[in-house]
Amino acid sequence: MTDQESLDPWGTDPAFKAWVRDVQTNLVPKLESSATVVSLAPPEGRYDAKFAVETGMAILMGKPMMIVVAPGRPIPGKLHLVADEIVYADLGTEEGKRAVHEAVERMHERLGDD
Repeated sequence: MTDQESLDPWGTDPAFKAWVRDVQTNLVPKLESSATVVSLAPPEGRYDAKFAVETGMAILMGKPMMIVVAPGRPIPGKLHLVADEIVYADLGTEEGKRAVHEAVERMHERLGDD
């Protein structure tokens, strides 16, 4: 094992390299071209790599961010600090879809987007 490999053991894993390539070629351009980011929080007790990377990239890009959360699911305090809007909604219902739509409109009004 080279010194570089010992410092970066994931760098040689083909699956990890493919995932990083996907983030760089798909996720990053989508976020760059978006005025706002709307992310679905994973179910309670699960840590989702896509959500984590998407959230981190949105923060690094300075994008306005809305997090959609299932009703009753707790959200870490630090996530409250970086999200411009947190919407508790069941997307399987018309009421939940309407709540998200209204939150998007509020964000656009507040941020000056059309």
